[in-house]
Amino acid sequence: MATVAYASLNLDKPSIRLLYVHKGWPTEDIVCELCESYADPEQGIPYKALSYNWGGLQHEPRERTPAVLVDGHRIRLTQNLYSALRHIRRPDHGIFLWVDAICINQDDPREKGHQVKQMGRIYKNAEEVLIWLGTGHEGTDDLLESFSLIDTKATKSRAIGSTEDWMTLCGRFMNQRWPNASPTSPRRKQVLAELLEKPWFKRVWILQEVANARTARVLCGNGSCPARTFALMPSLMRLAVPKHTQAVLDIMPRIRQNTWWSSNRNLHVLLVKFADSQSSLARDKIYALLGMSDDACNPDTFYPCYLKSDEQVIRDTATFLLCGEVLDNHVPIPDLQLSDLWLPITQLAGKVLVWALEQLETSSTPRSRGGLLVNLTATFIARHLNKGRFKAADLLMILAEKYGEARRVADILSNRGAQLFFHVQVAFPWRLCVRIVDPQLDEEEGPLVCLGRFALVRCSTKSPPKGCIERGDDRLELGKCQPLHRNTNV
Repeated sequence: MATVAYASLNLDKPSIRLLYVHKGWPTEDIVCELCESYADPEQGIPYKALSYNWGGLQHEPRERTPAVLVDGHRIRLTQNLYSALRHIRRPDHGIFLWVDAICINQDDPREKGHQVKQMGRIYKNAEEVLIWLGTGHEGTDDLLESFSLIDTKATKSRAIGSTEDWMTLCGRFMNQRWPNASPTSPRRKQVLAELLEKPWFKRVWILQEVANARTARVLCGNGSCPARTFALMPSLMRLAVPKHTQAVLDIMPRIRQNTWWSSNRNLHVLLVKFADSQSSLARDKIYALLGMSDDACNPDTFYPCYLKSDEQVIRDTATFLLCGEVLDNHVPIPDLQLSDLWLPITQLAGKVLVWALEQLETSSTPRSRGGLLVNLTATFIARHLNKGRFKAADLLMILAEKYGEARRVADILSNRGAQLFFHVQVAFPWRLCVRIVDPQLDEEEGPLVCLGRFALVRCSTKSPPKGCIERGDDRLELGKCQPLHRNTNV
């Protein structure tokens, strides 16, 4: 069985390949051609983009996998992709599609990174995104066609001047569609639950595909309906769905502006929301979210690179979450797991900062190059604390717990409340010093807590620590301090 003989893409331009699927009847072979184009609608060919569950050839006997003709070569596809193309193909005209498994040379890491970098744009500029859930049966066909009819009636009602919101309209026409039986009947809810359990909802790459779509249509077997109405039906039919599945429905086109999506979709929020998504490569659970985030969507700042290991990508992501940028490898951080990226940001910062303290405490040469680099790690954390990326009191409690002073620090924080100001300082001998600025204090007091390379000091507003800039409470500031000596009387 042959493979596609890919012509090289111009990687200096935003070029893509499109798959032209020739017209044909269900009993005929699927015949296709590849052509180079652009995702830009002003320069490229109009196309539809396919969103589907990949699977893989390794999960099926090779001799049984179906094949299609691409540029005269018979190539094997997964059963799911083959079924999608067979159902999408039209008997009366050809269609341009973007299908990642075929349009990207999966054996070329540079091209793969170049194309993944454009995924958001590819799906955003598609005329329509086709969401293929897989094969269905009579029950799924009937349910989706009913959803489609509800959408059509709601659209007509809007066109003649209805001011009802979309959910209300769909609910009204749903009740009209099933006048003699409850729309929430166990049988209909069972069929809808079956659709929502399809593997498509678990695949990580579908997230940016649907999140960037201007308009989309859900297909399963011979049935289909607009995604904007499909996303509302579980709620209208009173069907409880898993948290992850609901998060996917929330980002469907023309629905997302009324969900959590419109308020906060930074990379960390997306990592937590879609932690249960599945991918064959750990890095894809990160890369798939970049194009749909509002802080990591700039490909010049953070972009997919399949020449990197999973461990390196996790490190890059951690530094981006903590500092808003991907830091060079000379800034050391501890070995992290993918699950560490799902921690609250302040906990992640605390984990890295505690690690830096431990490295310096166990180092016999803190002034060595290694010691200086670990010092730099803490400095970067402190610098970005200035920008309000973390809750200072929460991070302070993480440090206090490490040194067994959680109760004392908690008492200090609770007693002082909103009058407290926090400053982080780094100096040689290397020490992390958190100063509590107390407006009621006339002069600086000695350390309240001073253990290892961590100290908590209370000082007055009349003589603030040199190098510190006050920006209100719940901020940590980077500055300079004099060497501290262990106080055994606290």
